[in-house]
Amino acid sequence: MSSEKTSWPEVVGWPAAAAVTQINSDRPDVAIEVVPDGTNVPPGYNALRVRVYFDAANASGPVLYTPVLEGGVVTYGCGGYAVLCVGGHGIFSPVD
Repeated sequence: MSSEKTSWPEVVGWPAAAAVTQINSDRPDVAIEVVPDGTNVPPGYNALRVRVYFDAANASGPVLYTPVLEGGVVTYGCGGYAVLCVGGHGIFSPVD
């Protein structure tokens, strides 16, 4: 199993720019997308993509959810749920 990071729970609440800097420092090989919460994103899977969702309504633009590597299976957490991509289908599961 790889020891490379696949999620960044420590950046939740940070300004989005600082989160991107941290993720890039840990994993310079991944593509990072910064996305305002509630924005529709184009479908498609990229095993080396991390999306950072932030609160655009807040002046500091804090990160709202744990950014995760799509190749790490969990692709998006929100409202107490995570969306898991399995064979192209989304599966919602509660997150503690």
